[in-house]
Amino acid sequence: MLKRLTVLPLCFVIALAGCRKNLSAPEPTREETWVDSVPASPAGIIVAPLTVHFVSALARLEAEIPRTFGDMEQRLQATPEGRSSYAFSAERGPFAVRLVGDTILAAATIQYQGRGWYDPPIGPTITGGCGMDSLRPRARLTLRIAAGLDSSWRLRTRIRLTGVEPLSTEERDQCEVSFLKIDVTGKVLTAAETAIAKALPALDRQIAEMDVRSPIEVIWREMLEPIKITDSLWLVLRPEAVSMGRIAAQGDGLTSRVSVRARPGLLTGAKPERSELPLPALRRGDFEEGFAMLVEGRFDYPVISDMITKALAATPIETPRGTIQVEHVRVIGLGRGRVGLGLTFSGSTSGTVWLVGSPVFDSTSRFITVPDLEFDASSAGLLVRGLAWLKGPEITAFLRKEARVPADSLLRELGAMAERETNRELAPGVRLGADITSAEPVGIHAGQFGLVIRARATGTASLELGPELFRRKPAARSVARSRDVGGALASGSRRTPPGD
Repeated sequence: MLKRLTVLPLCFVIALAGCRKNLSAPEPTREETWVDSVPASPAGIIVAPLTVHFVSALARLEAEIPRTFGDMEQRLQATPEGRSSYAFSAERGPFAVRLVGDTILAAATIQYQGRGWYDPPIGPTITGGCGMDSLRPRARLTLRIAAGLDSSWRLRTRIRLTGVEPLSTEERDQCEVSFLKIDVTGKVLTAAETAIAKALPALDRQIAEMDVRSPIEVIWREMLEPIKITDSLWLVLRPEAVSMGRIAAQGDGLTSRVSVRARPGLLTGAKPERSELPLPALRRGDFEEGFAMLVEGRFDYPVISDMITKALAATPIETPRGTIQVEHVRVIGLGRGRVGLGLTFSGSTSGTVWLVGSPVFDSTSRFITVPDLEFDASSAGLLVRGLAWLKGPEITAFLRKEARVPADSLLRELGAMAERETNRELAPGVRLGADITSAEPVGIHAGQFGLVIRARATGTASLELGPELFRRKPAARSVARSRDVGGALASGSRRTPPGD
């Protein structure tokens, strides 16, 4: 009996000294109010060559430049005394557009026929002509067109007639009634130059009336609007300024490098606020090549818990009082950028304790770690009262080093997601394209449901506009005045074409 009374107090003392086999610490206290402590998104620049099909905006050339000139039934005086006269008719073919540098050259072939008359004082009228059969003389009409956008996004053109010349030096392309001394070719070319020159100012004005700003504003509004990818993933472009560089020929149109400065990103969570920035004035010059955008990805805590548990399960931790083994690791969010790490263990003693710390990205190892892990206050209090030896440096040092999550796979996923989601149609005829070359983390935040990692994805981008955006709404076609050339022919001499 005495022996039994002696053993019981001894076991009680040993238990208080550290023989306790089951330790269950409560979860750390979570913040009642969650505040995202990640700093504001870093500035990102997207520079996109913007293809503006100016050639399609000049389709009115065909409608405004007369297709026919003159009338074989209308005789025009060739000499002041009035005894010589002539008539002609000419037909313009369609314009062929050629791009040279920053200029559009529009050329068309003119085919014509002509006849001259001389009424002598005595005797019958003498006549002669050319092109009366199927083989008619030809001439080449060439327009030089410089196009661009001004600061208010209005399409401006400067159209100049560079010349109307015989198509070749062959006899076929010369029409001269020699015995009457009437140069029909010269008369036709002068008439064509004059009629076309009269049409050019109106054509410049009509092209300027084409509404370029409205479709650009539609695009701008689309760029301001957050684009829903999933219920909790959003693409935001957040444009700020637009600049246009030098115009040059590319493909089948004149294009300009239009750079859009923006702060693009793929963000998780609730729908971001929409910016109300109006379309800014168009600047001149280029922004820096390339772009960077912010992307976000989340490691959910159950996923992190499973990853760490699989990596550390059955791993022994040597302590002064024996060896314990990791059974399970549970990670939770606590607020203020901190996480709780619950360690369930067995061995010389068993139970669950909690440690807290702030996760960071280690750029050297490419892992997410928690280098400042310390025992939570509740766990520390229990250990002090019963298992103080567990509170030594062995467990915290082990977990600081080994409780880590590889981030490279998530970064690759973020880069692929950024490329996939930024290659999309923003509006009819407007396509955004991107080629992501790398993704590097710029911040990490312990959220309520998982670790949110923010990365800067870099690459190149393009914003393409279809030609239909610049088509003018149908308007009443002006009637080409095929007979309105008589006054220009009265002098009988060729007019020097306007300068380039």
